[in-house]
Amino acid sequence: MSSHTGPWPIRHLIPTFQAIYKSIPESLKANNNESITRLCSQVKAATTSVAELIGTDSRAGLIDANTGRHLTHNAIRQFLENFKIPVGLSRHGKPRIAVILPNGPLMAVAVLAFVNRYTIVPMTTNTVAEQLQTDIENSQADAVVALDADIGKLQLDNGTRPVFGIEQLEDLTFRVVSAGNTSTAYDHPPNSGDDIAIILFTSGTSGTKKLVPITTYNLIAGTIATIESVELSETDTCLNMMPLNHVYVPLPN
Repeated sequence: MSSHTGPWPIRHLIPTFQAIYKSIPESLKANNNESITRLCSQVKAATTSVAELIGTDSRAGLIDANTGRHLTHNAIRQFLENFKIPVGLSRHGKPRIAVILPNGPLMAVAVLAFVNRYTIVPMTTNTVAEQLQTDIENSQADAVVALDADIGKLQLDNGTRPVFGIEQLEDLTFRVVSAGNTSTAYDHPPNSGDDIAIILFTSGTSGTKKLVPITTYNLIAGTIATIESVELSETDTCLNMMPLNHVYVPLPN
């Protein structure tokens, strides 16, 4: 019998749950078996926030390949735990934020910060203003976040929703500044298993773009599966080659 007490570490819980789930007969899954449904709910309820999954050590968790600067695991975790949007938003529940930034370390930190407490809709700056406005409307975003230089260029400040400027800091984190310069912060609790952390657009190559919601559980389970499939260890460095507006960012290992 195990002597473990307290919550089961999520890095072990999710792979164990997935292995058990694969072994269950498809007939039971299809019939919404009460025990299976309850097990799924319990695992999702036990899923930690993104910030809690990141360690508190001094190893590099995110590295800027161009400059060599880095953020430690502890610095990332502290930033995520303290990060809040500086104004209130009207949506009942988790505010939905369209984050429009160039691909790179700033976007990576922003994705992590917003998925911890909000629902992020990541978008690329490499598009025309008209298409961007259509995507923002279709996503039903409550607010828009972008670099100050892109707000005017991409015609984002059209008065239909709050627009926040991002100021990147020397330590690779950033500060969000609202047009009204208000310092009021609303304390939305960190996302848990069933909370929608990310909404992605499909590429639209076969028709109209579709919106794909990704819950915190989906995000963390997918990250753990990626770590295991490519056999990442604590001494490895993972090079991200994909645009962060189209695929969700792996969590620091």
